[in-house]
This record gives sequence, structure tokens and C-alpha cells, in this order.
Amino acid sequence: MSRDDVLKMAKWAYEHEYGSLTLQSGERTDEGFIDYVVDSIRDIKKLSNNELGITMCVENNRKKRTDVCVRQEQTDIYYELKQRIKNCLR
Repeated sequence: MSRDDVLKMAKWAYEHEYGSLTLQSGERTDEGFIDYVVDSIRDIKKLSNNELGITMCVENNRKKRTDVCVRQEQTDIYYELKQRIKNCLR
């Protein structure tokens, strides 16, 4: 989904008095993806006057990896996103 589409949907949710929205990602963990998510969250917060809550769902469905490996990758991306989002909202 394009960033413009995400922001249009977020604006619609805010204008229709929704309290929050959920962003769900796929398997990407690269820098470009992290930047996309962080920038999107920053812009959603800005367009909603910091009122729209955001739930971020990060998952990995790779079947070839062990559970431990998948959990570690999910944890790594979660903490990277959490830190970068905190920094962009300051």
C-alpha cells in the first residue's frame, strides 16, 4: 500500500472520529521499510493532532526458519521501530 493511501485512510479515520487504527506489515525488515513505517506514523500523528492511536502489527510468516529465529527477528524489528518512532515523535 502506498504511503499516500495509508495517510488518506488515516485522515478518513480521524475525520470520522475513530480513536485508533492498526498498521499491519509483512515480512520486510530492511531500512527502507523501517523508514516508511516511521515516516507514516509521524505523519499520521501530525495529521490527527496526535489524537489518533496506532497499533503496529509486525509479523513474519517464513516457514523455513526455526521458531527461535523468527521470534528473534520479530523482536529486533519491534525494538528498532519502537526506538525510531519514539525519536520521531519527540
